[in-house]
Amino acid sequence: MPALVCLAFCKSLVVIGTTILIFLVVLKKITNLVFRAVDKHSISGKHVLITGGSSGIGKAVAIEAIKRGAHVTIIARDEKKLLKAVEELKQAVPNPKFTQFVEYVSVDISKDYEKIREALVPAQDKCGPVYMLINCAGMALCGTLEQMSMQDIKTVIDLNLYGTIHVTKALIEGMKQRGRGDIVVTASQAANLGIYGLAAYTSSKFALKGFAEALYMERGNYFSTLGLESFMLTTLSAGMSPIVNIQDTLIQAFLMGPLRIVAIYLHFTFDNIVKKCRKAQ
Repeated sequence: MPALVCLAFCKSLVVIGTTILIFLVVLKKITNLVFRAVDKHSISGKHVLITGGSSGIGKAVAIEAIKRGAHVTIIARDEKKLLKAVEELKQAVPNPKFTQFVEYVSVDISKDYEKIREALVPAQDKCGPVYMLINCAGMALCGTLEQMSMQDIKTVIDLNLYGTIHVTKALIEGMKQRGRGDIVVTASQAANLGIYGLAAYTSSKFALKGFAEALYMERGNYFSTLGLESFMLTTLSAGMSPIVNIQDTLIQAFLMGPLRIVAIYLHFTFDNIVKKCRKAQ
């Protein structure tokens, strides 16, 4: 009986916490819409470089950048996929009458830093210095730690972590010298939450979060979330993360307690799923 009461209490807290969370998210969205017209960064005519741009999220972001009038360079290893992606991206050019460059660089960003730095020069000569770097390249290999080889672990971490560091390091000095530029580091919910069977992937994403926080201290804005779950995890794991603005700080301070109850419930659910899978094996 006490267990049932405790479960009902937890569910009530989940409902209350979720209601408060939805209200605050809606409030934040409205605030963002109000101020968007005042603080809007245009990328029209500027050079946007996207890693992992031949497929998936990277290609989708590249298409959006082209629609907004940017010159776009995509980076990946497979030249055939890059050429195919470039043709697709060119179809997204909003006005063919105006010159809008769509370039590609075939290079393995997980390996030789100097080679990567040199490979980026021709694209900048043609499209201008990179105004925005969007790091989308990444991969995941699933398996428990003992199931994965050291080479598998190294492959994941080299691409997800060092790939981002290499390209960012190659471009950040020029951005600082010009006094302008944006760098996007793509992590995932795994940057805030350990996930069963993804030890290498989760490690690399946690590291990317720390990398972004350190860059923020050098110069920049930090934190962006997509979806309710990401907002919840970002709020819960704020801790010693940099202060972005008063609004977000107050939301984090107010919600961290209630959301911890929600997180405990979710962890309990995740653990049950893992236990059931183990029994099934």
